[in-house]
Amino acid sequence: MSRFDDIDLSKLGKPNVIVPLDFETALTELKADYAGRYPDFSADLESEPLVKLMETAAYREVTLRGQINDDARAVMLAFAEDTDLDHIGARFAVARKLIDPGDANAIPPIPPTPEKDEAFRRRIQLAPEALSVAGPRGGYIFNALTAGEQPARSEITSPEPGIVLIRYEFTDNLAALAKDSDAYMSNPGEVTIVIMGWGGTGVPSQETLDAITAHLNDEHVRPLGDTVIVRPVEVVEYAINATLETLDGPAGPIIKASAEAALAAYVETRHRIGLRVTESGLHEALTVPGVEKVVLNGFADIAPERHETAHCTGFTVDVEAVNV
Repeated sequence: MSRFDDIDLSKLGKPNVIVPLDFETALTELKADYAGRYPDFSADLESEPLVKLMETAAYREVTLRGQINDDARAVMLAFAEDTDLDHIGARFAVARKLIDPGDANAIPPIPPTPEKDEAFRRRIQLAPEALSVAGPRGGYIFNALTAGEQPARSEITSPEPGIVLIRYEFTDNLAALAKDSDAYMSNPGEVTIVIMGWGGTGVPSQETLDAITAHLNDEHVRPLGDTVIVRPVEVVEYAINATLETLDGPAGPIIKASAEAALAAYVETRHRIGLRVTESGLHEALTVPGVEKVVLNGFADIAPERHETAHCTGFTVDVEAVNV
């Protein structure tokens, strides 16, 4: 077992604490329980008041189980969202980034843009690596993704007996610069850090690279024996042209809109360093309700290297009704 196991949270199995929800099963169990206590009871008549009462109880039981499932997910890193994820981050002393402060004085006001759950979840997962400064791979990735959230320098003074003042200085606006990062040893004693920025293709600005380079080369972050090279991510561009075969009917526009939304979500999740974009993944994303078959026109798997990211320049989804 390596010191840093980069676990893919999406590949974890369903926790046993999450129970399946089935109204009919709950109702059948209630009827069986009651019949065991009162053998003369018959549930054949659906209009029987006692049967209606059992249906109500079964519905409330399933609803309660669903709430318990949601409560259980809320305390798991793999499933928590929004403020629930914020509280998990607080446990590791990691706060959600503010990507854009917005503008309350604009007309209409522009709301702040917080870090998305997926990126925040990733940094929380890496938080224990911060305990080792930036020596291991996970430590370098964590420090690259949280640059600016940790003090650039600190000063401790005691102006008078019994009083200690601790002054922290932070580098402005670094925390929101990096969307993804990877680290690897390119040569003995040389560590290459790949940085991916927010927006567009993911190529960060030179200002971003310079700022993160300065942060990673701080004596409190970089081990003395390492030479750190920070480089921008390289982009592998691709486009998607898909044809969806559906049964003949009026639902074509609805199916098209649903498939495009699912495809956009899939493409965004794969816009990270080193993540593949596969035919099987596209088929899964595009197979929304109503789709009989997915045809990808001229597409082959995209397999970026560890210093590259796959960027979708656009996609076209056509819907064709077929007669079976």
